[in-house]
Amino acid sequence: MRPERSSQQELTVESVAHNIASNVRSLFDLRKGERGRLVADSVPEAQRPLFEAMGMCHDCELRVCHNTGSCVFEVAGQRVGLSKEVATAIRVLPVQS
Repeated sequence: MRPERSSQQELTVESVAHNIASNVRSLFDLRKGERGRLVADSVPEAQRPLFEAMGMCHDCELRVCHNTGSCVFEVAGQRVGLSKEVATAIRVLPVQS
């Protein structure tokens, strides 16, 4: 049996979810040196195996190395480059360094 949530708990959960959603940005919008956690749902289903092969798995952490014209980032100790168009479509949740 699940315990019932109080309205205060529901408000807190909704607030956290809203806060997270409002902080999500495109990978291309991160500045050099900034880190973000991948929002897996932003990777198109058909391209997930390719992204996973590059180390971009569910909620992995990325660090932007360069994002002028194209986007070069580090994931799992490897550098990966994406076009501006692809990097703009990928969503990340910024994390503190």
